[in-house]
Amino acid sequence: MKFKQLEAIQLLIEYGVKLDSPQGIQASAWNAARRDPAIADMLLGTKGSVRLQLTEEEQAVVDEILYEESSAKAAAKIRGLDSAVLLHAVVNGYNWDDSPEPMLAACEHPACAEITLLDMVDLLDADYWLEMEEDEVNRSEDGPGYRRLAELLRVQCPIS
Repeated sequence: MKFKQLEAIQLLIEYGVKLDSPQGIQASAWNAARRDPAIADMLLGTKGSVRLQLTEEEQAVVDEILYEESSAKAAAKIRGLDSAVLLHAVVNGYNWDDSPEPMLAACEHPACAEITLLDMVDLLDADYWLEMEEDEVNRSEDGPGYRRLAELLRVQCPIS
């Protein structure tokens, strides 16, 4: 993975190299390779992995959500998705300075993958919102929504 040797990776896969890690998806070769979607997508046999390369049609769906002006409409579109791949792409492409409503919809979506939830913890900086005093949370217009999202993430996945 480190040297991006595609032929070596393919050979290891062909010979049945174990892709999963006992420590979960974050400790897997897929996770190490995910900054290079072509390599990560070679490792989709890894438990918990998500395809990262989108088709043109999938990218159009993701873009429609990401560029939606209305947070409520974006959230509704997210609720209508039926794909962990699309949810993952939306979460990782989202402008986290915008409203928390679309990301609440993603977090609550039954197709949301564990790795997507873990990404959300990092992208939201969930610990920051959980440690903040209640009055400070309420001073921000979107503070209560981001706090609620952090609390949902704490329930759904381990926050370090």
